[in-house]
Amino acid sequence: MQMDEGEITRKYKEAKNKNMQVEILADLNVCSKDYIIEILTKNGIEAKQLPRKRNNAPFQPLPGAKPKTTVVIPKRQVTAKEKARLMPVPMEIVRSLRRRAFDIESLIRGHDEIIINHNNEIRKLEDVQIELETERNNILNFLEKECRIVPDGKVEE
Repeated sequence: MQMDEGEITRKYKEAKNKNMQVEILADLNVCSKDYIIEILTKNGIEAKQLPRKRNNAPFQPLPGAKPKTTVVIPKRQVTAKEKARLMPVPMEIVRSLRRRAFDIESLIRGHDEIIINHNNEIRKLEDVQIELETERNNILNFLEKECRIVPDGKVEE
């Protein structure tokens, strides 16, 4: 997509993030950021409003300066304690939060056990109720057959 200079300038002026817009315009027009900046300055955008160029050249020491020796620290894995020390949260608070999380987890497990026990008790009571109803029906059948007593309480002769 190739835009004309007026369209590039207009889109730059309308953008909320001007620095990002220069990159976007360069990508859309398949050109360099420097070329977009050149177009914008030619069309009235002040240089101080435009993003600054970054110097990507490698560091060059001053002539005559002595090179300093550098210490190379070997890369290693950081332990949990070291990570905790690097964190802005004091270790006491971390321990306190871990204890609290453990307590909450224990409470949840305890509640689960209570619910399971409660459900087991309900099942036992239901079983007892079924047994009592069966016993009642057996008694009523016996009374009806042997004594000729009907369920409403009257005696047949």
